[in-house]
Amino acid sequence: MGDMICTAVNGDETIDSFVRAKYLIVYDENKKELAVQIRNPAVVKNKGKKGFVRECISLKANVILVPHGSLTYGCNRMLKKAGIKVLVVDPGEHFLKARTRKPSFMEILYSTLKREPVEKK
Repeated sequence: MGDMICTAVNGDETIDSFVRAKYLIVYDENKKELAVQIRNPAVVKNKGKKGFVRECISLKANVILVPHGSLTYGCNRMLKKAGIKVLVVDPGEHFLKARTRKPSFMEILYSTLKREPVEKK
């Protein structure tokens, strides 16, 4: 069984922060197609980063591509509890071509301390 990858993208499918991206997508690696593309719940419902993560969990993703600066301590705990594999990527890259890395303690600390207002779109 292939991975169901959840991430935050803009209209051109480049990765952006959980609270700035236009869409939440789930990509099915088996079928090589988007299984889900919805307006970003972090922006639409003003739920923030945790709202984005909750939606990925409810959509049964098993991998999440987290933009640098979006993996807070609370989000990381939710993802670990749900058994979802977490990979950090740099914003601005196409989600299929993004270079991934495992999250470090410093990544989580930086993301947790960074204040990023939710933009309304």
